[in-house]
Amino acid sequence: MDLALMSDPESLRIAYLRTVVTVEGRPAAEVVRDLGTFWVLTAWNPGSEPFSDTENAERHRQLCARLDELGHPWLPARGASPDGTWFEESVAVPGLDRHMALALGRKFGQEAVFEVTAEKFRVHGCPGDWQFERLLG
Repeated sequence: MDLALMSDPESLRIAYLRTVVTVEGRPAAEVVRDLGTFWVLTAWNPGSEPFSDTENAERHRQLCARLDELGHPWLPARGASPDGTWFEESVAVPGLDRHMALALGRKFGQEAVFEVTAEKFRVHGCPGDWQFERLLG
């Protein structure tokens, strides 16, 4: 997915909904059975604008440090396009509430954060009040 070409908010939302999430290399549908509901956060490419690998790595480090400061355990995760041509390093955070997940998403300039439950994959808009969902699978 070329984020720079996706200026239409609806297209971005659909792309977010199609994201394939893995946690420590395992599919989200498998991980949720062990962790329960968890949130997937990233600090990469704020505002859905491509940043350099160096900038993204530093932003990711800051997100992880912030979660550590707040006392929220996290696991390495990755969000990718279905064809694998695009990805963002992320974190899976169990036990986080919606309010905190959205606040962290906004702090790191994200358009959306993901919620993974036993049945659903939800995309929550950070700067707006929107939500899309699909069955997890």
